[in-house]
Amino acid sequence: MQKSNRDKTKGSGILALFGKTVLVLLVLFAIGGLVTIRARIDKARQEVAALAAEADLRERTLEELENRAAEGPGEKELLDAAHEKGYILPDERVFEDPNS
Repeated sequence: MQKSNRDKTKGSGILALFGKTVLVLLVLFAIGGLVTIRARIDKARQEVAALAAEADLRERTLEELENRAAEGPGEKELLDAAHEKGYILPDERVFEDPNS
């Protein structure tokens, strides 16, 4: 009869060891999952920060362009454009280089 008690104890010892091993593996798996999730969260936060910075830059650029459009071209820009097209003001003198 002692043999059967020993067999039961031996069998329950193996089950206890198996149960502890499974428990340790589950804990390690959970820790690995948490580390992976933390890395994904950090990467997502970095992407959000980069996109926010890009959006801010584009918004400032848009505001600057809207301000320029509201102001319209200045007198100097208009004169330069007219001179490029070959127009002159009534009191301006034009000198042509015969060599060119």
